[in-house]
Amino acid sequence: MATVASAELSRVDAAVFVSTAVVLPGGTRGAIVNVPTRNPVDYGPTIHSDLGAEVLLSAQLFSPSVSGGRVSAVVIVPGSAGIGLHHLDQASAFVRRALQCSFLIRFMHMGSATRLPIRGG
Repeated sequence: MATVASAELSRVDAAVFVSTAVVLPGGTRGAIVNVPTRNPVDYGPTIHSDLGAEVLLSAQLFSPSVSGGRVSAVVIVPGSAGIGLHHLDQASAFVRRALQCSFLIRFMHMGSATRLPIRGG
């Protein structure tokens, strides 16, 4: 498995995070999720069904090992600094408490490997 975290930098490489399943302490393996969305320019085009180009928001979902029934989820959208090692600690804590945890990566590539995907459009 590719190295995702850099302890020296206290960050997670977003390019790897959205393409490689991360295994949390305790053994929970993440699942890569891509969510299609659109971003209309403003209200005018929207009422004429012009919703803009489709883009994919990338995420990784961590699910607890529970049998049957529904599981509550927490969705975390890291800011412009990207995903840090503390986010993986948070995911581990949520999963230990039988909550799903997902990190949605929202930044388009801006010349930095730590700020990545909105792909498409």
